[in-house]
Amino acid sequence: MFRQNFHVMLTFVLLLYLRLFLEAHAVSDVCNLCRCNDDTTRITCRYLNLTSVPQNIPHDVKYLDLSYNKISNIGKESFKNLSSLEELVLSRNEISEIEHGCFDDLPKLRILDLSHNQISNTEQGYFGKLTSLQTLNLRYNVISQIKQRSFENLPSLRSISLQSNNISKIEQASFEDLPSLRSM
Repeated sequence: MFRQNFHVMLTFVLLLYLRLFLEAHAVSDVCNLCRCNDDTTRITCRYLNLTSVPQNIPHDVKYLDLSYNKISNIGKESFKNLSSLEELVLSRNEISEIEHGCFDDLPKLRILDLSHNQISNTEQGYFGKLTSLQTLNLRYNVISQIKQRSFENLPSLRSISLQSNNISKIEQASFEDLPSLRSM
């Protein structure tokens, strides 16, 4: 009995150690590529010619800057498990595709900067679960139309920037139900 319990305990300790080792290694991988502050809550990955969002971003990151890269697609899993993220800067990339649900795991996100990209339209559900979002920057894209309910379920949104787009059509109810909106 003692021997069996010992093996179970040893296995548990080894698995825990392995997990901690892998997490530490993952953090060092991201921080070898990008600039990180000491506690990895601020990560800056500018001017790295990245074509996708780096993997293994620490779960406790609060500020993530991926600007000035070559990211063209934001996939559904891009920001998975980054529930502490408060500010996300994706400006000056080549983003033309945003998959539905890609921002769903970011309940604390307050600022989202998607300016200077190739986004051509807004879709219902892109920003749907960002209930803490206060500032959304979409200026300098190629947005031609704002679709109905594009910005629904954003009760905290105070400011949305759409300057320097090619907007020719705004569907009815596009900006409905934004109780905190103060500037556009």
